[in-house]
Amino acid sequence: MSNCSTVASQPKIEGAGVTLTAQVNHSSSYTTTTNVNGAYTRGNLPVPDSYNLTYTVDENLWVTSPPKLLCDGSLSGISLSSQGQVVTRRVGLYRIFGGWFQTQGGDMSSEQGIAVTIPSTCILAENQASCGSVDIGGTIYTPLVRNSSTGDSALPFAPSLSIYETPNAIASGNRRSALSSYQGRVFDYGYYYAQTGILPRESWNGSGKPTASEEGTIYLSSGDIVIDSDWNMGGGGVDEKLFIIHDGNVTITSNINVEPGSYLGIVASGSISFASNVTQVEGVYMADALNIASTGDENTEQQFVGEGTFVGWSSVSLNRDRGTTNNTAPSELFIFRPDFVIEAFDGVRLPITRWQEVEG
Repeated sequence: MSNCSTVASQPKIEGAGVTLTAQVNHSSSYTTTTNVNGAYTRGNLPVPDSYNLTYTVDENLWVTSPPKLLCDGSLSGISLSSQGQVVTRRVGLYRIFGGWFQTQGGDMSSEQGIAVTIPSTCILAENQASCGSVDIGGTIYTPLVRNSSTGDSALPFAPSLSIYETPNAIASGNRRSALSSYQGRVFDYGYYYAQTGILPRESWNGSGKPTASEEGTIYLSSGDIVIDSDWNMGGGGVDEKLFIIHDGNVTITSNINVEPGSYLGIVASGSISFASNVTQVEGVYMADALNIASTGDENTEQQFVGEGTFVGWSSVSLNRDRGTTNNTAPSELFIFRPDFVIEAFDGVRLPITRWQEVEG
């Protein structure tokens, strides 16, 4: 709920503990619990006195402090002067949301539909930047697909699109979406293996970072490999370009940095998995299945930021869940890097065919 006028129509919390503690003339506490309608009463309180009201809820589901709304005044210093006096205190709480995801500056596409719950807390002033919220005509909205840092817009593409929780959640920065599925070519392992067949290719055994070049080097590899050291493409001041065509599964357990002017692409016939400790990965990643692992502990879970292009042709599994931190930012954020389109080299860059009518 966004204001107290809508409190009656909002979900209610049953079984919440309510405690009234006398502050001046007495030294006792008096308790009760909320019913199925979220309501509570507590009579026979000693008077006159001043009371503080506290409540106990499931802290895995609700933010207890501070409350979102105080509809009838402060919860401290509640004055009762006579028996039969009625005082009302209604409280609205922030809900703790599950993990959610966003893209920035690039399209999002799914063949099976997209469903996401965007927290209502994203419209708060302190969360707007981390949630990518925007002001449209004086109202704050939170898009599933953010505009780029330069204002370029993008869209979600899917047969169905469901965005839950708040009317202030929107599909994109321009409030548009496309209810359609991808109809283009599948750029997978088989495609790139054939596409690069006439070009020089080297073998990689999956150990360490392979040697890159300014012009671009293509590698073939196979089996189940683990990238377990921080790759820094172009970090030495010289552009590095590298494309790996892998027959098998790839697990990445370290962060990967790709400087502007450099390029990294990995396409796998199986899966590409990012371990639970990975927080920042840059490049182009395409596989049959794409997996982002979780620690399984909300207290240690970190945000995953992927800069570039991330494709799972059969499935994409996003598993991060940061507990209360979900209320302030997505658990997975994917940022499009247009420089990777520019820096793609022969064999990686898609062929362009131009048709021109000629006389004769």
